[in-house]
Amino acid sequence: MPTTVAALNTLIFLLPGFLIQRNVEGLSVTGKLTETTRVIDALAFSLVNYLLYSLLAYPLSLKPTPLTLTQAGELQFTGRDALGFLILFAIAVFIGLAFAKSLNTGWHYRILRDKFDLTRKTGRVDLWHDVFSDFRRQWIQVYLKDGTQIIGWPDYYSDNPEKRELFLAEAVITKPDGKIYEVAGPGILLTEKAEIERIEILAEKED
Repeated sequence: MPTTVAALNTLIFLLPGFLIQRNVEGLSVTGKLTETTRVIDALAFSLVNYLLYSLLAYPLSLKPTPLTLTQAGELQFTGRDALGFLILFAIAVFIGLAFAKSLNTGWHYRILRDKFDLTRKTGRVDLWHDVFSDFRRQWIQVYLKDGTQIIGWPDYYSDNPEKRELFLAEAVITKPDGKIYEVAGPGILLTEKAEIERIEILAEKED
């Protein structure tokens, strides 16, 4: 815990960034993050948050930082500061939601990659997540190591790079001996023990 007024003020400054970070981590797949990375991200998010806040704070005559501590450790917060705090909070929520949406869809990476040729990244954690994010509305055919083939609709898929699990709805299974049958229930869950060898992307689903 911070033990000085300066450290507490720094923590207060970083709070919007941590709020944005929590929104992003909760709504998108970011992979494993260290505490150092989280603090750096929170600082970057806070700078953007306060930049947008300052555009509204100046014409509304609000303080640059709604929450601050005096040298005596007393919280400086008046009724007028409540408006600034609400604006700061709303901006942080908006940035978190917008950035998570952009990560999930790859918007900003697509612009930097396709329009400006500045990167080759997609913004997602790995190729597994790339494929199931970009081809969400298409049937797939899965080939297992034992020769089983399964055609289905990829309803759910793991977002952990260390796990390769997949749930196929409306699944049709072809066994190695040629026997074909439909799964009677909602679908089939393929865990890592199923040993997926390859996946083919089939025609788009007709509405």
